[in-house]
Amino acid sequence: MLEFIRDKVKEVSLPDPENSTNEEADTLTETEKSILSDDMKYMIERIEENSDNVKTYFKINENHPCEDKDENKYSV
Repeated sequence: MLEFIRDKVKEVSLPDPENSTNEEADTLTETEKSILSDDMKYMIERIEENSDNVKTYFKINENHPCEDKDENKYSV
């Protein structure tokens, strides 16, 4: 998903489910889309450097802890 956002945020279409003539993607400026793409690129690079970095971006939900740590490891 991160790669999709990085690569496609400038061209993706997000029609409003309630009003198909309303384009939600247009709520972001081109500058905001570029920043979002750059943020995803940075995040991916940090996770590739060290897979434990994924925990920085995606916190573990304490209400749903992992039962088997080996089975539920983050992977890149």
